[in-house]
Amino acid sequence: SFALLLLVAHNRLKGGAHSFSASSPPNGIGIGTSASDLSGSSNNSNTPPRSFVCITGQVNRLELANKIVAVLNPLRVAGYEPDVALILDDSSSTPHVTNDQVIKVDYTAHEPVFATFDDAVRLLRGMEFNVLTNTPYIQVADPILNERYVAQLHRKAGMSEEQHRKRAENNLRMMESWAQCHSVMTADTDRSMTYDLVVRTREDTGFLQALDVEFLRSQLNGEGD
Repeated sequence: SFALLLLVAHNRLKGGAHSFSASSPPNGIGIGTSASDLSGSSNNSNTPPRSFVCITGQVNRLELANKIVAVLNPLRVAGYEPDVALILDDSSSTPHVTNDQVIKVDYTAHEPVFATFDDAVRLLRGMEFNVLTNTPYIQVADPILNERYVAQLHRKAGMSEEQHRKRAENNLRMMESWAQCHSVMTADTDRSMTYDLVVRTREDTGFLQALDVEFLRSQLNGEGD
């Protein structure tokens, strides 16, 4: 069975060009830690535990340095070598946002960290992470809205009808990306059965400290207070 970790973002990055510095990584885990650096630290059974990390969103809003330091490397060090799925759309030069009428952020003021999807894949594979996705995920251009859902969705203060419907469309795109995460995770049944930990995070989410994997495992096993 899968233990699904719903990781709450402690800090949301504003725009693709902003990223956390890896010069002083949490818990002393460096951004350059590779699988070969940790040989012998993993479970020695025939099917060592692994983790599945799915990053969803858009290439032009992607931040990876913090996720490597705070998520991928802690999982690796703890013996849960991560398989990574990048469910990222790169078909639009303008990021889809739903809070532009409330939070005045110019998402086009910075150059994206990664020019292409392949650049992100190359970085992760260069650090010996197993990236399961070879091509970008193309978001649906015009999602079919269920009018009942649109009516029931809470309309934020100050939203026009057009902005409200745009928010509903973006929510559908988001949920479709979650479904794609599951499809990639379960594409290989034998591999998927080795996942003890599953993480899904947005492309523009940042974490203020590294995951405490042992604490999370104890909580999932009912060992915590």
